[in-house]
Parts: sequence; C-alpha cells; structure tokens
Amino acid sequence: MANKTHQADRRRIEEEMTMVKSELQRLAVKLENKPEWSLGQGDPAVQEWELNFELKKEAEHRLKSLETALAKLASGSYAICETCGKTIDPERLAILPETTRCVECARKKL
Repeated sequence: MANKTHQADRRRIEEEMTMVKSELQRLAVKLENKPEWSLGQGDPAVQEWELNFELKKEAEHRLKSLETALAKLASGSYAICETCGKTIDPERLAILPETTRCVECARKKL
C-alpha cells in the first residue's frame, strides 16, 4: 500500500512539474518583447510585462519547491511537517504536493 501511495505522490508531483514547466514556457514567450518604458505614459503593455515577470518568478519558485518535494519523496521524508514532525494530511498534499508544513503549523506561520 505504501508503495502505491509513493507512486501516486510521485506521479502527482511530476504532473504538477509538467504544468509549471509549460506555464514557464508560455510566460517566456510573453516576456520576449519588452515594451518601451516611458515616464508618464502608463502603457498597459508595461504593466502586463511586469505582471508576467512576477508570475514567472512565482512559477520558478514553485518548480523548485516541487523538485524539493520529489527529492524528499525519494529520501523518505516527504509528507513530514518540517516544523512539528507530524505527518501532513494527504488531502493537503493532494492540493499542495510541495507543501512542507501541516495545516496547524501553516496557520501559525500566518
């Protein structure tokens, strides 16, 4: 049973990684043409470029988190809260496979 869970977790993390990589490719295309930065113009293209740049940074961070989750899965430390050491709820992992904290510890951090 544990092996099936391990395989399912691995598959879910890899699927998430594939989606994030696809998003990074899409954003890279959008960021190829940087608009002219002129003071006082308020060009919406500048705002859109900045938004896409921030989205790219977030996606890169998420990809790194997923890679870390995959490494933890391989080492046997996946699904263990890094704060309290308890097992992270599988429902939480289904939503956020890269999470490193249980719900209780995540709430305390807020």
